[in-house]
Amino acid sequence: MLPTESILVFQDSYSESVQAIGFAANAAQMGPVSKIKIMDIQRPVTAFWYDLIDDDFEESPAYHRQKSLRELVRGFKYGEAEVKTQVKTGRAVNQIIEAAVEGDFRMIVKCAQSEVGEYLFGSVDMRLIRYSPVPVMILHPEVQPPPQRILVALNPEAEGDEIALNEKLLAAANELVNLYDCKLGVVAACSVAQPVFGHMADRDMMARLEGREKALRKKCREEIGQMVEDCDHPILASDVYVDSGRPSEVILSAVEDFEPELLIIGSIARQGLAGLLVGNTAERVLRSVDCSVLTIKPDGFESPVG
Repeated sequence: MLPTESILVFQDSYSESVQAIGFAANAAQMGPVSKIKIMDIQRPVTAFWYDLIDDDFEESPAYHRQKSLRELVRGFKYGEAEVKTQVKTGRAVNQIIEAAVEGDFRMIVKCAQSEVGEYLFGSVDMRLIRYSPVPVMILHPEVQPPPQRILVALNPEAEGDEIALNEKLLAAANELVNLYDCKLGVVAACSVAQPVFGHMADRDMMARLEGREKALRKKCREEIGQMVEDCDHPILASDVYVDSGRPSEVILSAVEDFEPELLIIGSIARQGLAGLLVGNTAERVLRSVDCSVLTIKPDGFESPVG
């Protein structure tokens, strides 16, 4: 099923940017989108603040957000899609994930938002990527739809559940390429064991390591070739990026060369302090790329949120 078949948009009613709504509207006009929900979150207002509100202020803050949200929505055309708006009160990540799961939406879409301190503590973007079982599209504020180039990151050394995740990533990429009639590239990182005392290795050992690395890259490229052979659009050999090293570094290098408007990448959430400080490949990439990012979880992922 198309990831854009049903879309939940998170939109700040008072923001000047309506990029997320524009993405949903564009997808609805180009493909079969059955339903779109555009929602905003009102933080709970305490009794203290209510006491400071003038007596003439009869309606709640959520009411005014809803009114503003409806005005934003009217500025777009949505094809045949059913469109609804909603303002909920509570914590943003919890409410977004609950609405996506309960409404059976195939994708969450929001515009990237940078705030002071988010690198350490994590923003709504990062927490959605970690905890949402539904694919999350984070739109780069300077990249407008539709995409002309899509890059998908695959794991050629996948085992177990990660094999199915590769299939989900490639299926989503294939469907989006068909929807937008754009170009598809593939990036994959393969790992090569390095000697503990690399600086002490002699010439023969280094030659063996280089040969092993070259052979592994060749094997990985063959694995990727088998994965993409059933894609509807042929992928040029020059648009397949296979290298050894940290996945985040390999992906960022491919992004710099291929210059996609959209990167599709798997996200396997880490929880607790280790996840907060270390993060995963998707989080490292998201902090550095100059394009939109679609993150997808493996089947069976259970969100601790909601």
